This record gives sequence, C-alpha cells and structure tokens, in this order.
Amino acid sequence: RRERDEEEPPPPRAEREREPLPAPPPRPPGKTPRIYTYAVSRSKLERALKKYRVAALVTHDLDEADMVLTLKSQERRQPRKLRELVEHGVPLHVARSNTVTQLESFVRSTFDVGDVLADEEAALREAEEAVDEVIEEGRPVELPPRGNHFRRLQHEAANRHGLTSESKGQEPYRRVVIYPG
Repeated sequence: RRERDEEEPPPPRAEREREPLPAPPPRPPGKTPRIYTYAVSRSKLERALKKYRVAALVTHDLDEADMVLTLKSQERRQPRKLRELVEHGVPLHVARSNTVTQLESFVRSTFDVGDVLADEEAALREAEEAVDEVIEEGRPVELPPRGNHFRRLQHEAANRHGLTSESKGQEPYRRVVIYPG
C-alpha cells in the first residue's frame, strides 16, 4: 500500500486521451513538395512559386502536406488546428505578413532559389558577351554547356539582336552556338 502512495498520480484525463499523432511518412526524394497554407493567400504563394520556378504545390489536404505556412500573428495565437499540425510532425514555416514580398522571401529561403537567379544572370551575361563578339567579328561563338532553361534564355538573347542560334551536343554538355545574322 505504501508503494502506491509514493507513485505519481495518473495524468489528468485530457492528457491520457490525447496521444501524439504519428509523424507523416517522409516524402521520397524527387517528389514535389506540398505546402498547406493556414491564413495565407494561396494565390499570392502560387505567384511567388511561379516567379522563382519552384516545383511545389499548394495543397488543400492536410494529409498530403510536407510543410505548413502560416503568418506570425497566427503562430502567436496558436489556434487548435495549427497546434495539431505541429504535433503531427509537419514542419511549420512562418511569414511575417500576407504580402507577395514576404511570400517571395519564404520561397527564396526555403527552396534556395538565390543560386538559380545568379545562374540565370550568368547565362544571360554569357549570351550578351557572345552576341557582341558575333556582331564585331562576324564569326560563330559557342557558349559553355547549360541546362535547357538557361539555353532558352540564351537563344532569346540572340534572337533579340537578330542573330540565329542553335543548341549542339548531348546532355549534360549541350550548349548554344550563336551565328552571325
């Protein structure tokens, strides 16, 4: 009998009934991440994802979500639904406000798109320098190998200056050659 008195009392009924939910299974590599928004404009987020060419989906289904995006004000209030999501093991991301600028900042930081923009600028700079060289010297210029998105940008740069261009080679060594008009 004494041993029972020394044991800790059982937890309150509310704590006993609320067992932690199992964490969602990890998404296999290469799968498109799914974002569930809570008090965040889906259309603004989709616009930011499109601007930075991020392959992520905004989902309406909590069970599909790989991450939750909410606002700072909602995080402070901790509504029940938000607490349940966090307890379920879904990572929570917080934006300061529901503006396109803040959502673009979330996209840049979460999906590392800063490198993509730097690569785009470098590809365009290469194309512009090659265009100048083709115009001045009248001979074709071959650019370094690039991915298809960057090659398209380089073709567009050549086209803007009235020059012809083509892609040569096999992936991953495929590259753009710019020819005199």
